[in-house]
Amino acid sequence: MSVEEFGKWIIDLGDGKLTTYSLENESDPTWIKVPTEFLIQHGDNPIQDIVKATYSELPTKYKEGRYLRERAILTPKNEDVERINSHILSSIPGKEKTYKSSDTICKASANSEEQDLLYPAETIADTVGYEVV
Repeated sequence: MSVEEFGKWIIDLGDGKLTTYSLENESDPTWIKVPTEFLIQHGDNPIQDIVKATYSELPTKYKEGRYLRERAILTPKNEDVERINSHILSSIPGKEKTYKSSDTICKASANSEEQDLLYPAETIADTVGYEVV
């Protein structure tokens, strides 16, 4: 499937134009068929399977910024981000360097007192919740 065809499929999905069907004991058709070429076949290690499907050439292209920018793995939970990052970093040669994140709002901006009330450090830490490695 070409990029254009995939883009059209995504737009049709968002616009509700795809054919829907019902499962047993359901009255409303709310399910769709996802083409198999969009699915990642998984084995015993789902994280490895997702990384391999997304970054198949990582061992040789890990230094190429464009290669990395053209791909992404999205997940709703930070704990999954940490597991995926750990898996990817373990496959890249070299020494790991950790950059800590900031958990406060910049005091140089106007209305910093109001921002402290809106965004206390605890809230920011809970929202971000992980380090960039």
